[in-house]
Amino acid sequence: MRYVILSCLAFAVASPAMAETIRVQTLRPAASDEAAALRSIQVEPFGGEAGDTLTIQVEDELRGVRLGQEPYFRVIPAATGSGGEALLRGTADVEQRFSDYTEKRERCIKDDRGDCTSEKEQVTVKCRRRQVDLVVQLRLIAPDGTLLWSDNRPESFTESRCEDADTAPATRGQIVRDLSGKVARRVRSDFVPSAGSEDVRVDEGRKGLAKPDSDRFKAAVRSVKDRQVPAACAAWGELAATYPDHVPTRFNLGLCAEAAGDAATATAHYRHVLTLDPRNGPAQRGLWRLASRDRAMRQLEAHAAE
Repeated sequence: MRYVILSCLAFAVASPAMAETIRVQTLRPAASDEAAALRSIQVEPFGGEAGDTLTIQVEDELRGVRLGQEPYFRVIPAATGSGGEALLRGTADVEQRFSDYTEKRERCIKDDRGDCTSEKEQVTVKCRRRQVDLVVQLRLIAPDGTLLWSDNRPESFTESRCEDADTAPATRGQIVRDLSGKVARRVRSDFVPSAGSEDVRVDEGRKGLAKPDSDRFKAAVRSVKDRQVPAACAAWGELAATYPDHVPTRFNLGLCAEAAGDAATATAHYRHVLTLDPRNGPAQRGLWRLASRDRAMRQLEAHAAE
């Protein structure tokens, strides 16, 4: 069941693999377990100056999420009547501030014909900095009044323009739409797990290996670069039998297992690395990816539960 769900949740496009890296599939959990478990959400029109714009963008983002051929959420506008397992409501207001300042410019001194000479002059130009904040207050509420999720984080846009600028300033409407889009994508991230991939660099360290085995390790790294990952993983497995506590070999085997979808084996290898090198960052990040994947799978299973 877990792998059927995962195969349907295709939200991200993989990028080309880098040299000396092994690609692992990632699954990042939604920020809210409660929201991720829902199948239907009623959206109440948001209040405030930017409320209508944000309402539409949030509805579109949530409607656009699919699990296989089915929508992840049934999004119910409040105007269609009651319903939904939770109610999303909120406000979105726009705050704008200006501050004046000056900048120095160096310009050529022109002759009588209007052509630049070799002489320069310093001039001062007036400038204005504009900051636009989209201030939001969003709440996801269960039918019994329980607060399931909230978000009060503003999104900001800053623009500096001087009197000699040769481009038009951004319009207030476009700024509001762009900021609303950021908030809407943030809501989606908080409500839905996301699938993707990551190219993780292998550990190329050979210290502690005998010369022939060091050469075999180096050849395995070269195999990864040539996209012959199974051959590299097999070579590291053989080396681990002789060098069970060689950190790079152990880490690379963990990466091999993670790429193959064997979370239990990958976890064991990464933990072994940390017993030998407690500050090993790549192994720590590997365990974080696996823990994130496990939480996301629990969210998807809760969502799929009858």
